[in-house]
Amino acid sequence: QAPSDAWLLHGLCHFLADQCDSSDPVDTEAKLYRDARCWTELVERGEDQPLSSDSQREMRQPLPQGPALADFLGPVRELKAYLVCHGLARFLGFSRFRERLATLLDSFGEEELSTKQFLDLLSQDGEGEGLPSFAKQWIYGTGCPLIHIGWFYNRVLHRLELCASQAPLEPLSVP
Repeated sequence: QAPSDAWLLHGLCHFLADQCDSSDPVDTEAKLYRDARCWTELVERGEDQPLSSDSQREMRQPLPQGPALADFLGPVRELKAYLVCHGLARFLGFSRFRERLATLLDSFGEEELSTKQFLDLLSQDGEGEGLPSFAKQWIYGTGCPLIHIGWFYNRVLHRLELCASQAPLEPLSVP
């Protein structure tokens, strides 16, 4: 509906292309891993941008079509859109995400869809618990999580103990 919703079309197109093209899930995972590392480097350089705005005042404008859409998004938002759609599928579960996409096509067909409408559809029936915080972090925010994993071998109990914590990786501020 608005320029800030352009990520949705681009990200879903790439997600669906991966689902159709990939006969080997390992290939898709390897591609996602490479793309995520590339995006993390962009975040560390301070080049990350929100995918969408939650502002209701944004003017509706026609979005560019075809390859011009990727140029409109720019390389950072283009890559992030693709990764966020895969993240949403993992967050909700691939089968539930595909069901929601089918409902979306049935409900909206040729109509335009906003980011908010998309997120509302994904969380209908209360199944998208945690989706608002996911959207705040990944769609409306910048940065990416930084996972710290530590381990300790407990000789007394004869077991390996793991600890994982997540902290946001914020873009570097440039003076």
